[in-house]
Amino acid sequence: NTSTIANQITLNAERDNARVRLGDGGNTVKYLDVHADNGVHITGDVTNTMGDLIIEGNMDGVWDGYDRITISDGVTVTSENDLTLDTWHNNGAGIYSTGDVVLQSKNDVFIDSHLTHTNVGLVITPDFDDSGVGDLYIAASRLVNTQNTDLSLNVNQIFLNGSISTGSADLYLTDKLGRDIALGDTAT
Repeated sequence: NTSTIANQITLNAERDNARVRLGDGGNTVKYLDVHADNGVHITGDVTNTMGDLIIEGNMDGVWDGYDRITISDGVTVTSENDLTLDTWHNNGAGIYSTGDVVLQSKNDVFIDSHLTHTNVGLVITPDFDDSGVGDLYIAASRLVNTQNTDLSLNVNQIFLNGSISTGSADLYLTDKLGRDIALGDTAT
């Protein structure tokens, strides 16, 4: 627990093939940026209590053979402001999660790479404090694929420039603002 450190913590594993592991027991910091050349492994909860949380699994954009963000069963990733997950997707890179995983922020959640989830459900909640500020953004040409496991999206709005697939499982969409839910090109 490093929540008493006043300044931002930036983990730059920039050496060729270097990785970052955010381990068991919880990782609570005020400001956190994580950048790795060849992957980030998250095996314990990650919480930043101020500012944005950026997790980059392929900081140089060059394929190194792994370049993934992996999130283990039972992990919650929480950001006080925006949460961004990115791997400069190419080849087998992307975001891989398994089991009960929660991604949440007080503001926006940005999924900037393919996200593949297996085994039990995935929950994504921008605006977890219900302030009315915070949306989900899925980048162009990116796929959130839960491979026949449930997906729960608790959102104000979704900016779906990519796509979502739950296979034969359920998609639970909760509108946090209490408005109508519309799919496709609709006039408001």
